[in-house]
Amino acid sequence: MLPDIHQHLLQREALILVLPEDHPFAAESAIALHRLHHESLILLRREVAPASYDRILAQCHIHALKPHILMELADSNAVFSAVLAGLGLGFLFSAFAEIQRPGIVFRPLADALGDSEASLAWRGRQEDGNPAALTFVTMAQQQHALQAQP
Repeated sequence: MLPDIHQHLLQREALILVLPEDHPFAAESAIALHRLHHESLILLRREVAPASYDRILAQCHIHALKPHILMELADSNAVFSAVLAGLGLGFLFSAFAEIQRPGIVFRPLADALGDSEASLAWRGRQEDGNPAALTFVTMAQQQHALQAQP
């Protein structure tokens, strides 16, 4: 018998395009994936974000885009540095757009690549639950509610 599982969505993020502020796409509000045909792309290594990496390549295939992946890097700061150096365009999650970076702009993709979700899951029956775990769930839900307020 499966335990009663509860789930609470903590965060949902979309993949966005990272580009230098002087790139022609910077003047646009959203970029269609097929328009990246002649662009060099900079991705996080598959080991860093396997689901996102696979999603990007799958969507490229669906949109008949043969991506020119110039490099795969280990962290977001390396992606920002490569984009700022004009080596190519990067893909990162929308949370990275919350911090302004000189010379870098973020644009959503017109084609949905699928959101990434972070959720908290726990067994629902109080008698089965660890008190520390249940306290953690309550605190996480309260913190999420505070962050969601404008």
